[in-house]
Amino acid sequence: MSAHVLALLVGSNPLPNYVTARYLLDRSRTDTGIAPVPDVILLLSSKETVPIGETIIRKLGLPVGQYVHRTLMEGQRDPHTISDSLRKAVDSISAKTSIASLHLNITGGTKPMAVFATLAGLSLPKDCPFLVSDLDPQRHIIRVTSWCQEEVQESYLPPRGTLLSVPALGLQVKDILQLHESRFKIVDNGSSAPIKFHSQPYSEKFYAESLGKDSQTWFEHLNSIKVHRGRSKNSLLESFEKVMDYRPFIEVFPSMAPYFTSDGRLSQDVDIVGLLRLFQGGWLEDMVLRAFRDLAGSGQIALSDYRKGVEVEYDRRPAEIDLIAMRGYQMYLVSCTRSSQIKDVKRKAFEALYRAEQLGGEHAQVVVVSVMSNVSDRTIPFSRENNLSELKKDLAQYDARRNCHLIGIEELRGEVEGRGTLRSKLAEIIGGVAV
Repeated sequence: MSAHVLALLVGSNPLPNYVTARYLLDRSRTDTGIAPVPDVILLLSSKETVPIGETIIRKLGLPVGQYVHRTLMEGQRDPHTISDSLRKAVDSISAKTSIASLHLNITGGTKPMAVFATLAGLSLPKDCPFLVSDLDPQRHIIRVTSWCQEEVQESYLPPRGTLLSVPALGLQVKDILQLHESRFKIVDNGSSAPIKFHSQPYSEKFYAESLGKDSQTWFEHLNSIKVHRGRSKNSLLESFEKVMDYRPFIEVFPSMAPYFTSDGRLSQDVDIVGLLRLFQGGWLEDMVLRAFRDLAGSGQIALSDYRKGVEVEYDRRPAEIDLIAMRGYQMYLVSCTRSSQIKDVKRKAFEALYRAEQLGGEHAQVVVVSVMSNVSDRTIPFSRENNLSELKKDLAQYDARRNCHLIGIEELRGEVEGRGTLRSKLAEIIGGVAV
């Protein structure tokens, strides 16, 4: 019995290797004439990416005997080391069974690894079909070039459509986090439900109130209360009562009246932690979360998962991601801020771009949601420099516009006014229809 071999060059991000292997391992595929289902997976890692290769093996559920994991040590840029490692690994497999085909995926690893592994593959006996593939981050297809008996052919996987519509590649947020478990510690997979601080959900009228001109002062007051693990609820209640003035507060947020007693005190059945999280930016995250829920539920966009409040640790440093939405294997990282200052929104954008590339690679997209004006308004001097049009110019200087999308106050206000502008903008950014 002969074996089809898939060789993966392991880079710093495991997602491209995992997506490619998961697609090719699917025995229900109808395009195996282009690229056979692999019987053995060969992974070539550098010294630094060995843990990532091991994570890919575990996540794919490969049993012992179905994979070979070779380490280049410090030779990930050395031509001889790369070529020799691939040949020896192939020889170790062919010593046990004949090789029906060798498929090299060059999406991961260094550029020298891609070049010299390809050259090594081309030096194999000509009767062994040799395929080289790459996962295209723009078109979401696997480009395949095959050599057999001096004949060269170019094909695409899948032959029709894109990988984003393949059900087997509809990843969950936890899948992305688990792929990075060698570098990130998962603290919380997040939630797909809005904040709950009472037995009854808070009214969506609160979103309109939060965008009102007098809301910012109260957000600043309540944002001064530090919510962290270990702080008691009694301590939080004391701080809340110090900044709370019931009548002016209810004038700005009338939808909050049911959660207070007749004498203006917070009801005992209100969870103070949840309430504070709502006022400290959680309302904006909830607004986006509800939009995702409505879009996915109506079939306007195909989301395999969406979560808010995802918490991880990197080198013992905690990081919280506001929202993550998954369209197939493509990650959309959403960062929300109540700020309308360009310097704050720009900082959030670059932080989000850095974290998105860490987790989702070059396939990932970023959405920054803020209350900043979309364009300059002559009647508002502050908006002349602090608007999304100016921020887009800044992002363009760093070649970041392609992966970063901006949503501002106009889309938020249009949403609370019933025009569906936030949902329309998200559908435009993510695109696609449910399959």
